[in-house]
Amino acid sequence: MYKIVLSLLFTLCVFANTYEDAMKQYNKGEYKKALDMLKVLANNGDAVAQNDLGVMYEVGQGTNVNYKVSKIYYEKSAAQGNSDAQYNLGLIKKGQKKYREAVALFKLSAKQKNQWGEHYLGIMYQHGKGLKRSYAQAIKYYKRSISQGNYLSQSNLALMYEKGKGVNKNFLKAIELYTLSAKQDYFVAQYNLGMIYYLGKGVPQDKKKAQRLFQQSCNNGHRKGCSNLNLFKK
Repeated sequence: MYKIVLSLLFTLCVFANTYEDAMKQYNKGEYKKALDMLKVLANNGDAVAQNDLGVMYEVGQGTNVNYKVSKIYYEKSAAQGNSDAQYNLGLIKKGQKKYREAVALFKLSAKQKNQWGEHYLGIMYQHGKGLKRSYAQAIKYYKRSISQGNYLSQSNLALMYEKGKGVNKNFLKAIELYTLSAKQDYFVAQYNLGMIYYLGKGVPQDKKKAQRLFQQSCNNGHRKGCSNLNLFKK
């Protein structure tokens, strides 16, 4: 029994070090080395490594893009209860318009308080995809995600306050949430916040602040942000 315990501890340490080493290689940009290290772990049932491999195959890091293999690794990881894999697999189902399956996966992820599972479940409730539309439920899950600093949920809920979707219009609340999201460099929030200041919606008009926000949005690749800079050309 003593030998078995020692052997198990040694095995766990080897796997832990292997994952740590894989992440070191990944962070250095040595994606092929990281991929090979993660495969060893994944083939031994490590759910985190399986999800990471799913991501790498999906985006083509250390390998060619392979959505089929990516999905297989997400499925293996999600089956073990990995909340990241659950929402990643949910996104695949959402892209395939298998909305009910996507919702089921987002719910599993959200139950584990995964901010992305919460965020995407909020989206499904907001737009009535795979379940009955409920702004109240959308707001609930956005708020849960926001409590973990999720910039997309911040921006989405801000838009609901700006447009009065499921809530009374509240420009000050919208500005508060857009600002949090914009500070995380989310170009949509930067653009929308810029529009609020440019038009003076609920606050005094501030074109200098609007221009600065449009520039930030443009710098982050938002075409409308770039286009709106023309408003300030004399």
